[in-house]
Amino acid sequence: MLNKFCDKIVIDSCFCGVFGSTENNLGYIGYSGTKGVYYFYSCGANGIINTMFGIYVLLDSLENKSNKFTKIFSPLREK
Repeated sequence: MLNKFCDKIVIDSCFCGVFGSTENNLGYIGYSGTKGVYYFYSCGANGIINTMFGIYVLLDSLENKSNKFTKIFSPLREK
């Protein structure tokens, strides 16, 4: 599933070991609002759980498919 995107994905930056959190402890996963820029910021105590299904949120976004978690984790969501 991921392989068909590998030749098209450009990783601009990567950070490891940074701990962050949001008010509701949900990360930011999905389209940033800037063409071609997606975020995958998983944070708080739920980081590992978010990572497990977050990749599917991104893959579905790239394929223009719906995903029931897109609005919940959207970087553009209401506070």
